[in-house]
Amino acid sequence: MTSEIEITEIAKEGEKADPSQFELLSMIGQGSFGKVLLVKKYMDVILDNYLL
Repeated sequence: MTSEIEITEIAKEGEKADPSQFELLSMIGQGSFGKVLLVKKYMDVILDNYLL
């Protein structure tokens, strides 16, 4: 299942993401621009998966 969400649902205005907000699940691959990582973002209660 794939869905799109607005960035405003993830980060409040002025809030910047940093590595401490994510749990690394696995490295999916590596390309010329860098690694593709599957991470889980810590939110208040909900944990969501993202590709970075």
